[in-house]
Amino acid sequence: MKKIISLLLVFVLACGMLASCNGPEQPPVTDPDGILTLDPNLPVEEGFGLDGKTPTDIKLFKYKELEDGTISITGAYIEEMNKLTELVVPAVIDGKKVSTIGESAFANLSNIEALVIGDYVTDIQAYAFRDCEKLVSIKLPKYVKKLGMGVFSGCSALQAIDFIPMSVEELGERVFENCTALKKVVIPDSVSKVGSYTFVGCTYIEEVQFSKRMTAIPERMFMGCSTLVRSTGAEAGLAIPEGITSIGKYAFYECQGLKSVVIPNTVTSIGANAFDTCRLLGEVTIPASVTSIGANAFNKCTKLATVTFEGGADVNIGKDLFVDSKKIATFNVKAGSAAETYCNAWKAIVDADSSYKTKPVINVVG
Repeated sequence: MKKIISLLLVFVLACGMLASCNGPEQPPVTDPDGILTLDPNLPVEEGFGLDGKTPTDIKLFKYKELEDGTISITGAYIEEMNKLTELVVPAVIDGKKVSTIGESAFANLSNIEALVIGDYVTDIQAYAFRDCEKLVSIKLPKYVKKLGMGVFSGCSALQAIDFIPMSVEELGERVFENCTALKKVVIPDSVSKVGSYTFVGCTYIEEVQFSKRMTAIPERMFMGCSTLVRSTGAEAGLAIPEGITSIGKYAFYECQGLKSVVIPNTVTSIGANAFDTCRLLGEVTIPASVTSIGANAFNKCTKLATVTFEGGADVNIGKDLFVDSKKIATFNVKAGSAAETYCNAWKAIVDADSSYKTKPVINVVG
C-alpha cells in the first residue's frame, strides 16, 4: 500500500512539474462578447507570450518600475538596437512583469523586421513603433486594451493589419497613418472605439473588415486611401456595417477606387465632405435613418449618376452637396421631403449652368 501511495505522489509531482514547464494557465474569457482580459494574479513566467522566442538582451532597453510593481519600457539604445532585425520585448525584467510600452519607446528603429511582445503588456502608448520602416511581422500581446495614438504610423512596409488581438477595445488617432504598403485591414470585433485619421495616407488599402462593435466611422478614417474598393464579406464594393450611426467628415475623402457603397439604416449622420472626390462612385442610397448630411458630402463624385433619398421632411441637408458631380442623371425623392426641395433647387442651378452637360430628372414617389 505504501508503495502505491509513493507512486501516486511521484505521478502528481511529475504532472505539476509538467504544468509548470508549459507556463501558467491562460485566464478564462469572462466578457460576454469574448473579449480577452488579463488576470493580474497570474504568476511571473519569463517566457509568457513570447512564442518560444529568446528575449532581446535587456541591456538594450531603457525601463522603469511603475507604482504597481510592474515595468514600463521607456526606450532603447538605438545604435545597438538598430543592429537587430528582430525585436523580442521581454515578458519579465528584474523579476517583474513588463506591463507597458512607453511613448515613442521604439520609434525609428530602422532595421527591425519582426516584433514579438510578451503577454503581460496591456498598454502600448503613443508612437511606440513610429517609423519602423522595415517592420512586416507583428505579434502583439494577447491582452492589450488600447493601441495609442500613432503607434504604428509610418511603418511603411506593413502589408496587412491582421494581428490585432481580441482584447483591443480602442485604436488611437493616426494609429496606422502613412502605412503606405498596407493592403488589407482587419479590425477585430473587440474594438468599439476608433480614433480619427486612423488610416490616412494608406494609399494602397484595398479591403477592410470592420468591427461589429464599432458605432462610428471617425473623421478622416480612410482619407486618401485611393485604392479602397471593398469590405470583407460584402457582395460588391464597400458595405458599412449595421450598427454604425455616424460617418465622420472627410471619412472617405479621395477614396478614388470606391465604386459602390452601402449605407445601412442605422446611420443618422453623414459628415461634411464624407465622400468628396470618390470619382468612381456611381450610385448611392441615403437611408431614411439619416437626419443630417454635411456640406460637400458628395462633391467631385464625377461618375455619380443616381442618388436616392429615402428620408422625409426632417432631414438637414448641407449646402453644395453635389458640387462638380456633373453626371447625376436621376434623383429619387419622397414627395414633400427635404430632399425634394433641395433637389429642385439644385436642378435649377444645374439647368442654368452650361458646364453641366447632364440635366438631372427628379422622380418623386410616395
